[in-house]
Amino acid sequence: MRRLLPVLALLAATGAASAADLPIKAPPLPATTAYPYTTAGAYWGVTSFASDTTFNVNAPGSNTGEISAIGGSIGVLLGYSMPINKGAEFARFEVSAAAQNLNGTSSQTAGLLSMKGPWRVEGVAEIGMPCANILAYLPANFGSLVPTLPALPTGLVATNCHAYVGGGVAGEDISATLIPAGSQGSEWSAAGVVKTGQIWQLANGYAVDTWVEYESNGRSIGLTTGGPMFTPSIQGQAHKIIAGINFDF
Repeated sequence: MRRLLPVLALLAATGAASAADLPIKAPPLPATTAYPYTTAGAYWGVTSFASDTTFNVNAPGSNTGEISAIGGSIGVLLGYSMPINKGAEFARFEVSAAAQNLNGTSSQTAGLLSMKGPWRVEGVAEIGMPCANILAYLPANFGSLVPTLPALPTGLVATNCHAYVGGGVAGEDISATLIPAGSQGSEWSAAGVVKTGQIWQLANGYAVDTWVEYESNGRSIGLTTGGPMFTPSIQGQAHKIIAGINFDF
């Protein structure tokens, strides 16, 4: 046994030296949950969207009719994504909050009615799969009709398209002011939404998401001289169409 010890020590030293000469593999990049199928977990991002809203107006001091308001919004989002069906599809849950600018005014009997609601929050559940799986069921030339992504910053390449559909609820401030009569109203409305979009994986591991959404709303806001009216009159948001883009991390 004593004769074997020097031999074992020599072999151990030789093995250590050989291992030191081997190239060291870099640790794998952390998986991001912003893009489906990688792993289950939370992600966050920024959102920007444009909207077209139609309001039905029938309030004290105003004419009965419709107001069309065009808006632009920017906000933040937080979500949780997970692979399902052994990774063949994905599901995710997402909440967002955005500041919006509703540019809509209308001349009324008692003055100028101006929409001013600044806030919007939303929660949706979505399910999706690779775009190729969906296009396989559609005519061969349908792929040329699918809209492409807007121009991305230099160095970012979008691949691995996945399409999704979803639904949820949205709440927003649909406040308005009647100038110069001093009438104003403030109310948050709640509505169901349906949503569809495409999510693409970026070269840096993050994701870009383009989507459209339809929101229907029958709630109303109150206008009364001298201040807010707690019992709403009939000023409902007839519908809202939204198109947006998200960057997820």
